[in-house]
Amino acid sequence: MEALATAVLHHRAAPPPRRAHYDWLIRPPACWGDTGSGDIGPGRSGCPADRPLTTWRLDVHPAQWAEAGRVLLEALPDHRPAWLRRSGPVSGGRGWAVRVDRGVAHAGLWTPHRRLLTLRLAHGGALRADLRRIGPDRWACVFTRAPAEGFDLTGL
Repeated sequence: MEALATAVLHHRAAPPPRRAHYDWLIRPPACWGDTGSGDIGPGRSGCPADRPLTTWRLDVHPAQWAEAGRVLLEALPDHRPAWLRRSGPVSGGRGWAVRVDRGVAHAGLWTPHRRLLTLRLAHGGALRADLRRIGPDRWACVFTRAPAEGFDLTGL
């Protein structure tokens, strides 16, 4: 199963009325495309290694995800892969982003309306994430603790 890079940025937004939040970035599974059934599965060839990152906005620090239980997320436009390893100013004077966690994920399911992930974050620990789309740009995610075995964070 493909290890998917993931990171969490603390976006200190500016100017008002923007508010500080976290951006959760994850590299989507390689070469997964619409199979015609509405599900996402193997089907696209020539997928670039630098494919954009699926991104959600949320208000909870990753160290608190499991304790929070159900967390609401807002889908954001895809982010550039450079943000997996980068902290710094956000273009357009929209504040500053600082990476607060990073790790790997494995996708058990990745469809337009549901994602089942197992995560291993450097600071947030091992988690299971059950994401369900609840609106055009809204998702609900239930986080639970998971065993930490089988994850390699080398090089992240």
